[in-house]
Amino acid sequence: MIGALLAGCQAAPTPSTTAQSSAAATTPAPATAVASVEPDRVIVERKFTIEESEIKAEVVQFRRRDRFVQLSFRLTAIHGSGAIGWSVHNNFSAVPNDQPTIDGVYLIDTKNAKKHLTAVDSEGRCVCSSTRAVYLRTGDTITLSATFTAPPPDITAMTVHIPLVGTLSDVPLS
Repeated sequence: MIGALLAGCQAAPTPSTTAQSSAAATTPAPATAVASVEPDRVIVERKFTIEESEIKAEVVQFRRRDRFVQLSFRLTAIHGSGAIGWSVHNNFSAVPNDQPTIDGVYLIDTKNAKKHLTAVDSEGRCVCSSTRAVYLRTGDTITLSATFTAPPPDITAMTVHIPLVGTLSDVPLS
């Protein structure tokens, strides 16, 4: 079951991603980050600024899969800072650490007043993308994803909270 769960959890940089980002993506990853998922379409987008970098965030997949929900969002550096760009590192982590992930992302089922944290595997690791050694320079794009427990079947939209990006209300769940 975990093997099926883990598909689609690796950060998937586009060809324009920096050499450092690409190297990070090809480095053997923990079991919680296995294969990439191609996004479907832009569902919602928002821009934010951090460390002199302007970043566009786009939710590109928010899909129910059996008892789970898969969320994927793409980050694109519109304007990067410095020679190596913006270091993503712990910016989406629930708690800063040496093996950063996007476990700070969560979903809210407003109808049932429930907060959905990222799923964890049998070893307590987030079933989500790692952001270790990921840098975005101007024009670079990376897709990050996370898996959550699904809400009841009658829930057709949820609030998505992504650190730095903010709270995105009523994101349609397909």
